Parts: sequence; C-alpha cells; structure tokens
Amino acid sequence: MMTKPLAKTMPASASTDPLLGAINHFLAGGDQHEELPEDLPEDEQDAAFERLCGAPEEVLLNWRDPAMTRESAIAALRLALTGLEEDDAEPIHCNLIRVALSFLDGWRPS
Repeated sequence: MMTKPLAKTMPASASTDPLLGAINHFLAGGDQHEELPEDLPEDEQDAAFERLCGAPEEVLLNWRDPAMTRESAIAALRLALTGLEEDDAEPIHCNLIRVALSFLDGWRPS
C-alpha cells in the first residue's frame, strides 16, 4: 500500500504543522505494515494495521481545519492520490483532498 514517506521530504516541521505530523505518522505506520511477513494471517494483518496506523488514520479522518502550510497541503494531496491510484476508496483520501484544497484555494504567492 505505502511506498516511501511522501511528506518526509517537505521542509515544514511536523512539530509545527500537525497535519504534516499526522500524515508522516500514518505513512511511517504504513511502511512498517508493509514490512510484515506476507504469510501473516489476514486477521493479524488487520490488527497490525490498526495498531500501526489506527491513531493517525483517525486524526486524518476527522481533520476539518484547512492545511496550515503549502507542504502539508501537498502531502495530503499526494497521500490521497496514492490511495486513489491504488483504487482504495477509503474516506480518508477524500477528506485529505478537501483539507488540502481548503488551503490551496486561499493560497497566494508572495
């Protein structure tokens, strides 16, 4: 599901940008989930995903504020695009597109 962490290359600090921090946390959990043995039973795969990604996924599913930075808006769109490209129609992806667009709609270059 996950490739490399898309948001970790962004210059904004995750400690000052909570959306970017949640995206990075979700991606890191996804990376750890991908490293699990392929022969792990499905119920154990699901439990591991919940343990690794459940908390940041919940944060991202419930995020309603616009992205604070261009970097987090772009990271949100990239994560959403990754999910959509994998044909994963989870609500998290639609929500990430909404919060990113909220920021980009008001963004004006200096």
